[in-house]
Order: sequence, then C-alpha cells, then structure tokens
Amino acid sequence: MQLHNSIPLPYTIIARTQELALFRDCLKEATLGAGSLLLLSGELGVGKTVLARLMLQEARREQVPNLLGRSSELLANVPYGLWRSAFAGSGSPTSQLSFLLSLQESDTATTLFTHLQQLEAWLREVTTNGPLVILLEDIHEADVASLDLLHLLAQSIASLPVVLLLTYRTEAITRLPQVARLLALLAREARAKRVPVQPFVRDEVASWLRARYDLPSSELRILLNYLQEYAAGNALFLEELLHMMEKRGQLQQEEGRWKLRGLPEAKVPPLLQQLIAERVSRFSPQEQHLLQLAAVIGQMVPLELWQEVGEVSMETLWQVSEQGQARYLLDLLPEGRAVQFHHPLMWQVVLDTLSPPRRRNWHQRIAEYLLAQSPPPEEAIAAHLHEARDPRAVPWLRKVAEHAIKLGAALTAADLYEQLLHEAYASQLGTRERARLLISICWMRRWAYPESCLKLVNEGLKLARESEAKELVMHALACRALLHYILNEGSASMADARAVFACWQALSPEEQADNAAVLSIPPARCAAFDLLGLVMYLFAHYGYYQEVISLVEPLVRDLPAVEYCDIPESLRSLGFAMLFAAQALTYSALGRVEEATYAYSQSSRIYKALGFSINEGQNAQHELVWLTLPYLADRVERRVELAALARRRLHQPNGFFAGEHGISADLALWYSEGRWKEAYQLAEFLLSYTSAAVFGKGIVTGIFGLLTFLQGDYQRTWSLVHMVLPQGHASKPGQHHFFEVQAMQRLTIQLLNRENQPERARLWLEAYDRWLGWAGSVAGRAEGQLLWANYYQLHQERDRAYDCAQKSLQLASEVRQPLNQLAAQRFLAMLLREEQNLSPAHQHLEQAWGLAQACAMPYERALTLIERAELELAELQIEQAKTDLQEAEVICSELGALPALARCQDLAARLTKKQASSPRRPAQPSLTVREMEVVRLVAEGWSNQQIARQLYLSPGTVKRHLYNISQKLEARSRTQVVTISRQYGLLT
Repeated sequence: MQLHNSIPLPYTIIARTQELALFRDCLKEATLGAGSLLLLSGELGVGKTVLARLMLQEARREQVPNLLGRSSELLANVPYGLWRSAFAGSGSPTSQLSFLLSLQESDTATTLFTHLQQLEAWLREVTTNGPLVILLEDIHEADVASLDLLHLLAQSIASLPVVLLLTYRTEAITRLPQVARLLALLAREARAKRVPVQPFVRDEVASWLRARYDLPSSELRILLNYLQEYAAGNALFLEELLHMMEKRGQLQQEEGRWKLRGLPEAKVPPLLQQLIAERVSRFSPQEQHLLQLAAVIGQMVPLELWQEVGEVSMETLWQVSEQGQARYLLDLLPEGRAVQFHHPLMWQVVLDTLSPPRRRNWHQRIAEYLLAQSPPPEEAIAAHLHEARDPRAVPWLRKVAEHAIKLGAALTAADLYEQLLHEAYASQLGTRERARLLISICWMRRWAYPESCLKLVNEGLKLARESEAKELVMHALACRALLHYILNEGSASMADARAVFACWQALSPEEQADNAAVLSIPPARCAAFDLLGLVMYLFAHYGYYQEVISLVEPLVRDLPAVEYCDIPESLRSLGFAMLFAAQALTYSALGRVEEATYAYSQSSRIYKALGFSINEGQNAQHELVWLTLPYLADRVERRVELAALARRRLHQPNGFFAGEHGISADLALWYSEGRWKEAYQLAEFLLSYTSAAVFGKGIVTGIFGLLTFLQGDYQRTWSLVHMVLPQGHASKPGQHHFFEVQAMQRLTIQLLNRENQPERARLWLEAYDRWLGWAGSVAGRAEGQLLWANYYQLHQERDRAYDCAQKSLQLASEVRQPLNQLAAQRFLAMLLREEQNLSPAHQHLEQAWGLAQACAMPYERALTLIERAELELAELQIEQAKTDLQEAEVICSELGALPALARCQDLAARLTKKQASSPRRPAQPSLTVREMEVVRLVAEGWSNQQIARQLYLSPGTVKRHLYNISQKLEARSRTQVVTISRQYGLLT
C-alpha cells in the first residue's frame, strides 16, 4: 500500500501533547500486533480533524501506511460511502479492493458478514510487514451500512495490527440515536479509548500567537484578550478570526514585523456566520424569535426574565432550550434557572440578525422589567439602558463604575466610563466631567493599553485646560508622563514630569496639603501629593539624583520611622510611598547603602499598609537588583528573602494586570544562583510578551544582555544594545533608564574589546564616564575603572591597566561592593601572574577566593578557579591546577558559559602539554619545622628582618635557614623557594 504523500491540515496546529502521546503508544502496540480504537470527539471547530491529521503525520514519519475516509451529506445515502471514500484514495491494487469498490447495500446479515470477512482478510494481508492506521472522519454523518460494518470490524480490532481513529461531533449523540448507540457499543465491546478534544486554554493560545506574530507586548495582550473573549479556545474560530483580521488589514506586516491596527467591529467571520446560521435555521420562526430575544438579554439568559419579556410559557422555553442543547447552541446552567449561549460567537450571530431599532426596543423592555425588581440588578439595568441609549443610563453607569472601583476592577470601571462618554449622554456631561472621565480612563488602562491611552489623555488635557481645572491638568500631565515612561519615551516623560512639578509648585500650601481624591482610580486616592511622589520616582528612574535629593529630602526629613503595625494616617498615601521609593533608588545609585535600606523599608511598609501588593513586590525586586546585589552580594539569605517576597506580592491578581507578571521576580535570583537556562528562557519570554514597564524592563534587559554575552550569543547581545540605545554612544543622559543604559554600555565595551575595535571601545568608555559624571553615581564607577583596565591590558599598556585595576579595587572598597572587589582582585592577580610576580598574585587571589565563597555565585567561583589554575600552572602545581580546572569546567558547562568553557579547554591543553614536558622531581625534600615556618613567611612577602623579629631569631640565623632551604629545594632565589615549595605542596 502506498503512503499518502501529504495530509492537509485545515488550519494551524497548536500542539496536543497528551493526545499525541496516547496515539504513539497505540502505534507501538500495533507494531507488536495489538490494535486500538480511538474516539476523537468535540464540538464544531474545536480541532478534532487537525488532531487526527496530525496523528496521520506521526504515522507517516514512522513509515506506517494509512487510510483516510470522510463522511459527508453527499455520501449519507450511498451504501458503504464512508468506506468507499477511504479506499478510493489508498493507491492499493484494484484486484485487492474489488469487493469493496463494488459494495452494495444488502438486507441480509450474511452479506454484511461476508464483507467483514473480506475486509479482515485484506487487512491481515496489507499488515503482514507492519501496522496500518485508518482514520474515518465525521462518522455522525455516515450511512447505516458503513456504521454496521464499522461496528463489526471494531469487535476484532484488538487482534489486528491496526489503529482505527474515529472523529465525531459531541452534539450528534443527542440528535442521532444510531450514532449514540454505536459509540456505546464500541466503548463496551471494543474497549475504545475516548479522546475528548477540549478548547485551548489561554496559555496555549498565547504561545501560539507568540510563534505566529512578532507583535509588541501590549498589542499581543490586546489580541489575546479579544480572541479569548470571542473564540474561547476554539481552534477553527481562532483561525477564522485571525484570517479575517489579516485580510482586512487589522493585522499586517510592516518592515518584517506584525502590527495590530485595531480590532474588527464585525465580530464573526463569514464562514463562521454561515456555520452558526445553519444551526439557527433548524429552529421554527417562533423559536428563532425567542432565541433573538435571549441574545438581547445577554450571553447568560435567566429563564424567568426570558419568559416575562417573551410573554410565553415556561414549557415553550424548555422546548427551545432542549433543542438548543441538542444543536450545541445553548447550555443549561446548574439548577435549571438559566441558559447560556454555548459560545460567544454563536450569541453574536443570533444578535446580529436583529435590526438596531428592534434591538433597542427590546433592551428598553428588558430594562423596564428589571427596574421594577427589588432589589434592582444594577449592572444589568445599566447595560440595557445604555444599549437602549436611554439617558437614565448615566446614573446607573456611574453607580456600577464606582462599585467596580471599590473592588479594584480598574479595566471594568474604565469600560463603564467609556460608555458614559457616548454622544447620547452629551447633554448630561459638562466639559470638566468629560475631561475627568477621559483622564480616569487613561489612568486605569495605562499598563494595559498605553498607546491608545496617549491619544485619549491629550484629549482629556485639552478639555481640562478649557474648563480651567488645574487639578485635572496636573493629573493629565502626570498620566501622560507615565505613559511616555511605559513606552520608553524618556525625553517626553521628563518634560511632562517637570510640568507636573511646576503645577505642584503653583498650588497654595492648602492645596498641596489637600489629600482629597481628584479622580477615582483604584486603588489609589490620587491626590496632588500622590502625583508629586510619582514624578519624583520618574526623576530617579532617569538619573536625576541630585534633584531628587534636593526636592525629596525636605519633604521626608522629619517623618517618623514607620512599622508595619503602626503607620500614622498622615503617612498612608501613595505619595509618601513613592517618595521613599525614589529616595531608595537614588541612594542606591549614590552608594548610600544604609539610607537606601531605610528608604526601601519605609516604602515597602507604606505599600503594605495601603494594600498595594504589586508596588510592594516591585519594591522588593528593585532592592534585590539595585541594592543587595551591588553592595550586599555576600548576604545570600537576603537575596532569597527579597526574591520570595517579590514573587508572593507580584503574583497577587489585581485590576490592572493579568497576574502572570509575578514570574519576573525570580529572574535576578536565578541568575545569581546559576540557574541560567531558566533565567534565559524567562527573560526571553518577558521581553517578547509582557509589558516592559510592568516587569521592570531595565532589570530584564540588563540580566538578559549579561546572559547572552556570558553564553557567547554575541549577536543577540548586540541586538539588545541597539534596542536600548539606537543612537549608540551618542545617546544623551536623562532620557533613558539610567541603570539599564549603564548595563548596556558595559556590555558594548566588552563586545568591542572582544572584537578588537579600540577606537569604538574608547568612545563608549568615555560615554560611560560621561554618564556617571552627569548623574554623580557611585554605582558603576568601579566597573568603569575595570573596563578601562581591560582596555589598556588588551593594548599592552600594562602600567595603566594596573593603575585602573587598583583604582577599581579602591572604589569597590570605599563603598563596599563585594562582586566588584572580587573582579578587581582577580584582575590584579592575572596582571601580576603574567609578570611572574607570583607571591602578590597569590595574595590577591586569596582575597578573591574568599569573596567568591561568600557571594556563592557559581559563575564567579568558576572564574576564580580558572585564574587559580592559571597561577598553579605558573608554579608547576599541575595536579592541583587540574583539580581546580575540572570543577570550573563542570560549572561553566552547566551554565552554558561557552567563552569561559573555551578558556578552560585551552588551559587544560596547556596543562597537559606542560605536564608532558616537565621532568619528574625527586621525592619531597624534608624540611625542619623551623625551616617550614621560614618558607611560609617568605611566601607571604616578609623580609629577613621581619622574619627574625617574628620568630625571635637573629638575621644571621634566618639567612642560614634560607641557605639550607635553598640547598634542599635546589632553588637559586627567594621566588624559586616559594614556587618550588608550592609545587611540592609544602604551602597547602
């Protein structure tokens, strides 16, 4: 039998891993001679056909032949039509299938059993050399003769090396008794394995969208939310909606990247309209009328409301509901008090059959009925009055929006505010009120839809100025500053932040002290002081540290220290929390560690008291990355504690975010702990999918850039540099996240040093120093000096390299920075080793090793082990060098640190070569206890006079001991005494 060369797939695949694993197991059993029967069921478009075709592709890859048969309405009255379609395209010799191609319907069981025997004989013949897969699609539309033959074959399938796949729609069980009976028999007699094909969950759809469209994170989230609402995980519906959007230009490619250009107004693609309309057409005109009324009521339809407005008996509604269930259009909810449309698109198609005037009329009738209820259902009344464009909707919409705000449902409240802005209510809203609504919408949607909010906030700002509402102007400017921040438009963000500060200064002392809410924005009160805290945080974010100190310190200088359990009401404001957060960020950059620690603790405690879990989590994340790792890296338990706190707080759901953003909390911890594979995958996910500002884009890009560089993915590192700094070394300070830019500058310098581009590297080094000087930052200075040291070392200016490394160590010691101390000590050890100045090299390396142990970061340990092995090679301690190098190789391999691993392999080759060329030394010489003491002090760099004073000996005696030691070790100098002693292990 020939294989099908291609198996067409109706639409894109989203992997069904569990189902495919079951099929592979069945295929293995068939290879051993045991057949299986799989029943793939599900609703229209859920993906049964795609899954079944994917199984055939799996079989084809294993060189297993297959048959594919399809039922249809055209074959419904053709005897054995299902089997005829399967064998018609099989490519098998006609002589072997003549009995099947001439099948006729028969009234006798004898004829049917004859066909069965012929079919079984043929199956045994074609499976002599291996198994066979048969797929029969849509058996609910098959003719009776085909189903009878299928029933008989299934009873003997276990003894045949055949995997039989059957697909059918779940709804067919209720309206086709013969299919329901057959399925029950197959389950009982043939032990069929049921494979219910479920709609895809949100994460599966998200993964599929990321693979298909390279959309910006915010646009991808908008598209995902839209598809979740209207496709509900149905594979066919997903594909058709996306195809419609691509065709209409709402999804289009520009310069190789996809862009979302709005969402479709007509929610249902033509093909789906036809499919759903065909189902609706099976109802009588009266029943269709009731279905239309149900659609106006909503996706969920209370039976009592449906009965009252429709003026029909409950018995009639039960009949319509049962038929709707049978046709997979309606679902009966628990307790039988309501039904709901099976799918949002089905509801939409039925709703679209109504003309707008008739629809508004019914909304009005429904609203009147609900208004008479006690208590009145506020949300339903607001919705129906709004759809009827009844002016009475305004107070109801306001009431429901206020309730949503109290619950922290920001996006829901924003939708309700948007409804209030409809032109039908224009006469009830003044200019000031429209400005308030527009600005409030932008505040509540700022993280979810920053691009669209930018246009709305400009409109709100214009109306606020027209109405001379200075407090609303201040809120609009603050919101726009934050939107520019989210969109990485630093210059515009700072311009608006300064405008907000100017507005604050123009307020009277009474207005500045007024803590009353201007806008209702969950969960903050949004008083003017809160906006001051926000803009000060933006000042700190962009590196304006001196201004933050001069402006913020007078505001918080005399405030009492707060505890979790006792925070005065006067301090319970977002403004104070953000002022402390701005201080913490500033003090971290300036190396004022104790003050930064205090500011972080104050900010976190106020956030906690206010119930702002997201802010508290981000605060912990910032403290970990910008304070603990630079200045307190040897406090390992603090790293773990902060990461755990950030994870707990960021995972808590709220009205602004989807909830999945909490995973970013682990990124810095995983990097420091050496879980690089997980950190790489997480950072890649965050940069491709999530809102950069929500996750702390500076943290993500900094760590991801470092990972790509240390793992040797230099092209990816360069792409990150170009993304963050498109203007290169000419980028100006004050317009970008300061910490993020500094991280990218350091990576660029290392890339250019590696590529031996000294002129460009020097330009970037000078730009790096210029940024540090502009901000007055202490953080980054030690790293900068070490980058200069590396630059000079590569260009053979060893004295300048040594001076810069010493300066780096000094800076890292003045304001203690363990990781920078470690790097400087290791670099100095390398320079001294290369000059054969081994004794001081040992001293630096011992300091480095102590720091590497304390910081407990695998990569730093590996680098220190490599340098130690280099020094041991210089001293001919070959075995000890091999031991250290083996440990370093293991670490680098687990991390995927390919450049460091290559260095290990090069050093290993040099060790092997050196060992082969080195003559064997005689047995270890025997030194006296006193001679050992002298050797140890010489190794530490002590002079003869110092040794004499330490050991209470005369200088002459020390000199005699050194002569005897030199004779025993065959050494000609003090340096050789130390080197040979190390080789013998006398100094271990």
